[in-house]
Amino acid sequence: GPKVTYVSEATGVALREVIVDFVVTQSSGEEGTTAAKVDIVLSAGSNKNVTVEYAVTGGTAVRGKNYDLKDGSLTFRPGETVKTIEISIKANGADEPDRTIEVSLRSPKGAVLGGTAVHTYTIMDSDPEPAVTFLTAGQQVKEIAGSVTIGVELSAVSGWDVAIPLMMSGTARMPGNYTMPSGPVVIKA
Repeated sequence: GPKVTYVSEATGVALREVIVDFVVTQSSGEEGTTAAKVDIVLSAGSNKNVTVEYAVTGGTAVRGKNYDLKDGSLTFRPGETVKTIEISIKANGADEPDRTIEVSLRSPKGAVLGGTAVHTYTIMDSDPEPAVTFLTAGQQVKEIAGSVTIGVELSAVSGWDVAIPLMMSGTARMPGNYTMPSGPVVIKA
């Protein structure tokens, strides 16, 4: 990491400050990963303990549903320069958008924050898209039946709204023999 030099006002002597940073600003892994590892580094070893707090400060992932990480702190003992935060990643079996977790460093003791104090981890969805099928292969109704409901279902839960376009074929004609709503059938997430 970059080195910051301060000049002591009392003595005029240059002092080098230890910087605490994430190694990189972003990383990613598939949803099936059991744990994501995010490294935090010091720019130089220190002769005293260095502590830094970390906390989830943003992102689209939901704690407890997509991941588990409690806010906490890390202590670098004298001479240590690398620590790792482990984020437990949960697979939920639903096809959904990729989700992000933003973790920030704060309140360092024995060091100063560098320019990489925020890390964004992306959980890449690895679930297949669900298939859509009719509940029954066909139906027969009398001409005077009124309204008929035709059911469709997904093969798995989806984290997205699924829009299913309607297409008709056969010998019956619209509007003489039937009418139907325009637009796709939407199954909500």
